[in-house]
Amino acid sequence: AYLRVVRVHNSGALFSLSVEAQIVRTMHPPLSLHLHPRCKAQILALQECHEKRTVAKYFGACNDQAKAIDECLYEEYLELREENARKARANRAAFEKKQQKRKGADSGEKE
Repeated sequence: AYLRVVRVHNSGALFSLSVEAQIVRTMHPPLSLHLHPRCKAQILALQECHEKRTVAKYFGACNDQAKAIDECLYEEYLELREENARKARANRAAFEKKQQKRKGADSGEKE
């Protein structure tokens, strides 16, 4: 998902910008079950639809399953992003604690 610029207006020196937030459907990543265990049900549903409706899939017959996968992958992305942010904060706190210890040890040696 990303923000898409809908229109830009030029009125003299000022610009007016209209922005629309939406999930834009793009090609999804490889749908291997071991890569996306949280979305297993949606992946299997899409694969089954593609197998059963070999021609109709080109005319939108499997769009509901594809949309469900997009939503699941987006939720998975948000969860992973939050988990990584938590780990980064913990690593940063540990690094800063080590830096403070070093500064304290260095200042004690100089005196």
